Amino acid sequence: MAILDLQARIQDELTPDYLLIDARTGVTEIGSLATTIPADTVVCMFVGNRESLDGTLAVIEALKSAPRLANQNPIRVMPVLSRTTALANNMADSVRTFLGDKDLPLFVLPHDQLAAAENLLSSPLFIAYHDLFRELFSAK
Repeated sequence: MAILDLQARIQDELTPDYLLIDARTGVTEIGSLATTIPADTVVCMFVGNRESLDGTLAVIEALKSAPRLANQNPIRVMPVLSRTTALANNMADSVRTFLGDKDLPLFVLPHDQLAAAENLLSSPLFIAYHDLFRELFSAK
């Protein structure tokens, strides 16, 4: 109830269009509350190793089965594969298969070093973040 009260107070006092909550890494009681009760969308960032994939899968399964209030839609989950290199970008299909949903929108945030002369606004990382935010905020 405290989370619902906080959510109502934020809505009444600040009337935000969007509220971003950093629920931190790992599965915790507070993180669970922050990602299940007030959330419309949960972005699950993970890296391309088995431990991270296993944890992300557990979180996604928990989110899919999390109780929701009668007036709430199911939680929209957006997995984001982060800190990848150009060589690892092709793992997206493998990750979708592992997560059990071939149609799952999966965003990949590259971690390659920028060339000194490269324009930040045309960098692969900037473009990937731009695409992610466009998807997040287009379906309000």
